[in-house]
Amino acid sequence: MINKKTKKTKKIALIAVAITATARYLTKISALAITASLMAGVMLVPSARASSHRDSPFISEDPAADNTDVYAFVSTETGRSDYVTLLSNFVPLQEPANGPNFYKLSDFVNYEILIDVDGDALADLTYEFKFKTRIVDPGTYLYATNTILPPPNPLDPTSQYVNLNQPQSYTLTERGRGTTGSGRVLLENVRTAPNRPGPKSINFTAVGRGGTVVQGDTTVAYQNLAEMAVHTAPNSGGLRSFVGPRDEGFYVGLGTAFDLINPTAPGADGTGGFNTSTLAVEIPKARLRAAGDTDGIIGVWSTASRTRHPVCNSQNLNDNQPCIAPGVNNGVGTQVSRLANPLFNEFLDPIRLKDLYNATTPSLDEKNIFPGILNPATVQGPNTLVQQLREFTRCTDVVNRRDQVASFMLGYPAGVVRGFPGNRETQTANPAIADEMRLNYNIPPKPFGAQDPMGVLNGDFAGFPNGRRVADDSVDILLRLWGGELQTEFGSSTNCALIAARLTDNVPANDVSYLPVFPYLGLPHEGFNHTHIHNQP
Repeated sequence: MINKKTKKTKKIALIAVAITATARYLTKISALAITASLMAGVMLVPSARASSHRDSPFISEDPAADNTDVYAFVSTETGRSDYVTLLSNFVPLQEPANGPNFYKLSDFVNYEILIDVDGDALADLTYEFKFKTRIVDPGTYLYATNTILPPPNPLDPTSQYVNLNQPQSYTLTERGRGTTGSGRVLLENVRTAPNRPGPKSINFTAVGRGGTVVQGDTTVAYQNLAEMAVHTAPNSGGLRSFVGPRDEGFYVGLGTAFDLINPTAPGADGTGGFNTSTLAVEIPKARLRAAGDTDGIIGVWSTASRTRHPVCNSQNLNDNQPCIAPGVNNGVGTQVSRLANPLFNEFLDPIRLKDLYNATTPSLDEKNIFPGILNPATVQGPNTLVQQLREFTRCTDVVNRRDQVASFMLGYPAGVVRGFPGNRETQTANPAIADEMRLNYNIPPKPFGAQDPMGVLNGDFAGFPNGRRVADDSVDILLRLWGGELQTEFGSSTNCALIAARLTDNVPANDVSYLPVFPYLGLPHEGFNHTHIHNQP
């Protein structure tokens, strides 16, 4: 079912203006705190843009391997509550009209979604995506040689879309407990969803290059094509995967953050009108249990490892693929990007640790990252996020932030946070301190449309930071956590809950509706007709 493009609603933080100095102060920090916190990120990483887009100096030069967002939640699609959906986005902030070589995943990067089932910060299950791009007609510059039509055999996942000149396919391999050797190939050479150039490329019928000008809404036609990129792996308990362009679903006010702290209320969605590339896998809970999970709590992260950069030169030119030969995918590659919790590396790690974070595994986070998360004031420089927030709240702790460690690196013990049943692993006596997106998948999900975007902080225990759903308001949740809303629940003598709960970026909604079915992120924007609403009101 296709939803019309509408704004989703959520609770917007409102601050009443009172006559007392305290009330006037609270009103001021509501508008300023997000911009100050984001500005702290600017001081650390001048090129930072959103979520974990361009989060370190090195990865900013390699957008095809840039891991931008990770989501983990119990599936809410009807009949799929026994599955866990994991999404990983790459290639940030894609301008939809940027053809003729539209954005894609790289044939020279191995993309992985990893799962820790026992809390030791090591992967017990890994889902690896490897891509291959083919050029059908090298004699044209066009992405499509005519209107893109369904594959000749839609039930065959290897059958490619008709008239798509640069079709891309991938192989999905599962490695870890329950597999042998190099792993188990779940899907091989299956199609990815195409890009969405416009009404002549995406339509119900072929119109031809010489036909009349075509205009109109391509939503239904594109959705029909994209659904043919949802594949069910045989003999896998119903595991499904999807790869293709999606709307950039992480909504955040960028303009106010990067104009030397220029607060405006309400804010504007700085990622509006942009796309991203999504890798999605929906895993049976039974598979997680077979891999050794005994308590229904997992940790999730995603990585990208570059094999080689292809190089074009006069020695390897050929008619069809002049730049492929010298960069043959030669195996495992070198890890260049990692992501779990949103904005973790971007705003909590100093610039000296960002590239190190992207190159290492969660098992090294306790040594490399943990000290600065626990005690930002004593380990990091003065321009850290938490210390910038303290200048506005006057109550945010800058040392002994055990609440931050629990929120992002360990998980909440049962009953500590407002009755939350816990997402700290109990299978291991001393679970590792590591940046993983922890998910207690025993908690029943709320139906699509009934979810509270503030997640655990508002009593919706199936939301962030218990995993992360596509519609969760990650920025507002993070601001409240960074600001210290939970610090007293982890031993602090300074109560900052009231002030921290008012922090907001004043961006209450995404610019595109999310979907009620897998892969849940909204349809990508069309190149021919799209809008970037970035001007501040």
